Amino acid sequence: MSGLVTGLGLLSTNGAATGLNTSALIDELVNAASGSKNQAVRKKASYEQLSSLYTTLNTKVKAIDTALAAIKDEDDFREFTGTSSDEDVFTVATDGDAVAGSYEITINALAKAQIHNLTVEGTTSFASSSTAIFASGESGSISVTVDGGTAETISVDDTTTLTELASSINDIDGISAYIVQTATEEATGADAFELFVQADSAGLHEGGDRFTFTYTGLTASTASDTELQGASNASATIAGQTVTSATNKFESIDGIEINAVTTGTATATVALDTSAMADKVKTFVDTYNDMVSFITANSKFTGSGTNQSSVSVGAFLGESIPRYIQQRMSNFISADYASALSLSTSTQRTSLSQMGIKTEDSGLLTFTSSTFVATLSDYQSSVEAIFSDTSGSFSDSMRDLIDEIVDANDGNLVTVQDTIGDAVERLESTIDFHDNRLTKYRARLVKQFTQLEAVTSGFDGTKSFLTSFFAPEKD
Repeated sequence: MSGLVTGLGLLSTNGAATGLNTSALIDELVNAASGSKNQAVRKKASYEQLSSLYTTLNTKVKAIDTALAAIKDEDDFREFTGTSSDEDVFTVATDGDAVAGSYEITINALAKAQIHNLTVEGTTSFASSSTAIFASGESGSISVTVDGGTAETISVDDTTTLTELASSINDIDGISAYIVQTATEEATGADAFELFVQADSAGLHEGGDRFTFTYTGLTASTASDTELQGASNASATIAGQTVTSATNKFESIDGIEINAVTTGTATATVALDTSAMADKVKTFVDTYNDMVSFITANSKFTGSGTNQSSVSVGAFLGESIPRYIQQRMSNFISADYASALSLSTSTQRTSLSQMGIKTEDSGLLTFTSSTFVATLSDYQSSVEAIFSDTSGSFSDSMRDLIDEIVDANDGNLVTVQDTIGDAVERLESTIDFHDNRLTKYRARLVKQFTQLEAVTSGFDGTKSFLTSFFAPEKD
């Protein structure tokens, strides 16, 4: 409890002398004087909410641009599915350059990797992989050349083990070295190990071997290698022509990749994946509808109760930018692109509405997938033209507008948020001004009521003295 020290003692400033609840009275007076500050606080919160909504709107507009960017190229509308009548013979992969149709393909031979084994001291079989394999006093080097590159040299001597030699060879890029135990003591009475070297890639390298060995300081009988399997290319017959590949992959037909599994004949069937295309366009429709729904939800005025006692006002109500964005986009969606893209109105499709994309009274789009698929099948070039990045197309026009809206430097949304930010800063200054004013006002009231308590207390003391002084004496 606050108080004041006077010649009469400690006086309460909370009505001890006057009987008034001065603390509550001061609060009420300060609150009554806070109207301008409260109005500024409410307006600041409203602006901050509006700025947050514009940030969300920016994200939703960018999502539309992302959806359109995914279908701006011809290849984006030429997604194909490839199937094989027998995937045990080959599998099929496709890209946008493929041509729909059926292709009979025969796999004549699979690519094979070059494999050698090593002979040391006249044998390919060693009793142990961890003991020296070269004769006492032997030393020299083994050079390995892979795919025509620079030879890499491995030094060996009479301490080199089979495991060490395998590890050194295996460290060379392009080949693998591994030890195989070809016999066991339990089965044959003695262990036996052999060292094999295999090319990492199947097929020939520029028509020749994948790797070669050269021995220096070692006699031919001391160290050599023997080809167990020569490198060979895969072979297939496509459209009556024999083609080869260093791998088991054939790309002789544009846009179609045949991955051979074994020899045999099968049919590759390639078809336009209209469902995938419809899904991409639906993504655009969904992102556009998401933006429209967001703008609509935040532009409503609703009232309820007697005499509209309960009112809800959307933050976008009265804002021109959201309406501008939706209207401009809607114009591009409903436009006809025959003239801009030199499309024939009699033999081609010239608008989104002809492709199953229509605008409802609500501003939302509806998408009829079956209509779009039929249009894509019959008028693929029209669909590609309208959604292309060609100047004047729907996608190009829409994405140019989106650039104007979301540009980080001077886009519509950035500009309006900068304006809101400036208003928030001014309101913060206003609120700070009112806080200082109200703090001073409260201090002045406290001082005035404290003085009132002191004066009233003084009068009460005088009253008591006089009453006592003039009181009649008792018998």
